[in-house]
Amino acid sequence: MKAIQRPSYLLLLILTLLSACSSKRQAVTQEPVIERPDWVRQRPIDSYYYIGVGAVPKNGSFDYAELAKQKALDNLASEIKVRIAGSSLLYQMDGGERYREQYLNNVQVTALEDIEGFEVVDIFETKDEYWVYYRLSKSKHAQIREEKRLKAISSATSAYSRGEALEENGDFAEGLLAYAETLVALENYLSEGNEVEYGGKKVYLDREALFAIRRMMNQLELNPEASKVNFQKGSDFEKRVNVKASYKGNAVSNLAIAFKFLQGKGKITSQAFTSQEGNATLSIQSISSTPSVQTVGVYLDKEKLFASFRDSHPAIYQLLSNQEQLKNQLSIHVLLPKIWVQGNEKDFGQSMTQAVLANQLKNSLTLEGLQLATSKEEADLIISIDSDTEKGGSANGFHTAYLSFTVRVFDKQTGREIHTEQQIRLKGVQMSFEQASKEAYEEGEYIIKRKVAKKVMEAVF
Repeated sequence: MKAIQRPSYLLLLILTLLSACSSKRQAVTQEPVIERPDWVRQRPIDSYYYIGVGAVPKNGSFDYAELAKQKALDNLASEIKVRIAGSSLLYQMDGGERYREQYLNNVQVTALEDIEGFEVVDIFETKDEYWVYYRLSKSKHAQIREEKRLKAISSATSAYSRGEALEENGDFAEGLLAYAETLVALENYLSEGNEVEYGGKKVYLDREALFAIRRMMNQLELNPEASKVNFQKGSDFEKRVNVKASYKGNAVSNLAIAFKFLQGKGKITSQAFTSQEGNATLSIQSISSTPSVQTVGVYLDKEKLFASFRDSHPAIYQLLSNQEQLKNQLSIHVLLPKIWVQGNEKDFGQSMTQAVLANQLKNSLTLEGLQLATSKEEADLIISIDSDTEKGGSANGFHTAYLSFTVRVFDKQTGREIHTEQQIRLKGVQMSFEQASKEAYEEGEYIIKRKVAKKVMEAVF
């Protein structure tokens, strides 16, 4: 037998080794195919369970597992639909449609807090994804919810009973709070009937608590010390009106009262709290509109009354504070101030026999609605005018005169200067200085009529 040549043998051995290494590398780099479970390929449907599936990409994140679990819980919660019973409180209230929508949205957001008893069915992951599959028995969820509702009804019944006793004793603030706590206890169950045996009869507890709150607010009295007051427009002095809050003859302290114009416009107290004796003060500081009789409404400020529930129990806060409650009103009879106009008017330094600027200002202001006082002592506002002319130049038989004047308005009671108006070097040109001065004064009259009178009115009101 002929021997194999050595070079040929070595070449064959090298090729064999290279082929083996190549096959080994392919076996290492080829990733096995991971079969996805049915629940990943298609969302499960089960009439006995609520299903929650959550998936997130890993993307180098360390908390991908927690994110997937939270998504699965959110997904599960979205399957739990809240249905509103026809006998529930939500069907018995004004503006119910809008509130029902908002309530359902709030309940859906807080549904995660009520999810108990769910189980992990499966977890699936690849190098790029992480999946979680939860389920919750519908019957178990209904059982847990009903147990919680019965416990809530027990707490609500105690609060309601306490509210009745406080209402009977005339304790407005504490009684109202106890009835509100009845609703807080049932906040997550307002969509249900919540019928209980109470006082020997069957009642819907949440509905009764809301009716009791409305009854107490309707029986609350907010009485101004006078049904009408006079207010002098343009006065420096504010008008204060006392408002008494009482419930069944008892003073109500630390109660928020709101004030706002029903007719008219001005600057008044927008809100006040009652004292220990149940008194609050409405302050009328100014009136800026024209009606001679204006009206201010006195309101129970329900937003402040139930402010403690705004963040912790938004559904209850909205239920109790959604409508304004007008309790009383006050008429304001607007009195226009009486004016006294005095002039110190000069012609080239000499006092004039007639105060032409003062007379023009009187006429203009009375046309605006102000009254002239018969004496300075009777006046509410003192208006003074100081004026004088000075000679300018002469040329070609024409002479020039310049008029300057100052108008000042004072509040007679306080002495405070309300307004100052100054006009400088109003020009008159005529054949003599006397006629030029007269023309300058005529220009001053025009300025007072068209400009100064309106600025005085703006400053006063």
